[in-house]
Order: sequence, then structure tokens, then C-alpha cells
Amino acid sequence: MEERRLTYAVRDISLTVEQGEFVFLIGSSGAGKTTLLQLMSGEIAPDEGTVLLNNTNIARMLGPWRVRARRTFGVVSQQGLLIRKRTVGENLMLAAGAAGMMRRKSREAVKKALGIVGLPGVEECYPAELSIGESRRVELARAVLNSMMPSYISGFIYSALIDSFCCEQNARMTAMDSANQNAEKLLGELSLEFNRVRQAAITQEITEVSAGARAQRKNHQKNER
Repeated sequence: MEERRLTYAVRDISLTVEQGEFVFLIGSSGAGKTTLLQLMSGEIAPDEGTVLLNNTNIARMLGPWRVRARRTFGVVSQQGLLIRKRTVGENLMLAAGAAGMMRRKSREAVKKALGIVGLPGVEECYPAELSIGESRRVELARAVLNSMMPSYISGFIYSALIDSFCCEQNARMTAMDSANQNAEKLLGELSLEFNRVRQAAITQEITEVSAGARAQRKNHQKNER
């Protein structure tokens, strides 16, 4: 009978993230990035060692306290999770309600979160009306809502802001490339039309000169007779 080989997802890790600090977690596929984020947010418990949130061991929290600790982490998934049949405001209101926020305060919190990510006034828009980058920023706003309970945000593998920036830059480059191609096509058509008109004018001028020369030759021949 074969022995079961013990596999470690995360091993010998010591990490401290201070309030307001930006940390980028990078590594190859299967290196344990997702597992580490799940440990930090209290989604899973470590087999050994401790995960401390404000000097409190998350694994020892009981019932609603552990659930509340998890909700202090705003997670932005790689896949889009917005409900397409609901407006941006309704999507964020659902997230605020799930985080335990009062409905009266959640409206103000939604406006504030959208302002933080640079999308004020889009509450009545549907996800299909937004660009890919804007949709990612709405999902980041949903994570910010959780951080208002207090404030910890866990970017999930890929930063939504970087994703948003890259998407919008790609859209701009595509638009510029399309505009350049259209401009080149237009210039080519204009150049072709100009050459046709110019050739027609030259041909007409040569015809008129040739006809005038023939007429003068005939008159000269008549005079000689």
C-alpha cells in the first residue's frame, strides 16, 4: 500500500501587514497565494501556527465574531460577480446588507465607495452599460464597503485597479489603432481620387491643346492654297 505524501500549500510563512500598507503577493501558479489570502481573511484555519487580526487569533473566534472578522476583508474575485439584472446601486446595497450595514447608512456608504474608486453617479447604471474596467472598479467598491466596517481590503491574486487600468489602456490603444487605420484608409481614398481628378484635368488639357494645334494647322493649309 502506497504511503500518502504530505503536501504543504503554505509552509514557514511569517508576514505582518500594517494598517494602510499596500502589499503585492506574487508567485507562480500553485505557489500558495490563494491559500495565504484565505488564511489571512479567516476563510480557512491553519493546521499549525496562528493568524492574528489586531492581536486576536482568528481561529479562536467563535460564531458571529468569526463571521464578522471575515467580513472586514473585502475580496475582489478574478471572475465578475455583479448581478447583471440589477443596477450598480442594487448590487452594492446587497453587499452592504450582507455585511450587516443598516439600509439607511448603506445608501451613503454606496455613494462614498463609488466616489473612492472614481465612479460617482453610476448607481442607476446596469453592469452591461459599463466598460470592463469600470465593472472591475464597481467590484472594488463592493470590497470597500466591507472595509468600512472597519478597514481591511484583500485583493484576490490580481489587483482590480491594475486590471481596470490595463483594460482601459487596452481599449484606448484599440481605439487609437482603429482611428489610425481609418485615417490611413481615408487618406488613401483621397489620394486616389485626387490622382484621378488630376489625370482627367491633364488629359482634357492635352486634348484641348492637340485640338487647337490641328485647327491651326488646317487654317494654315487653307491660307497657303
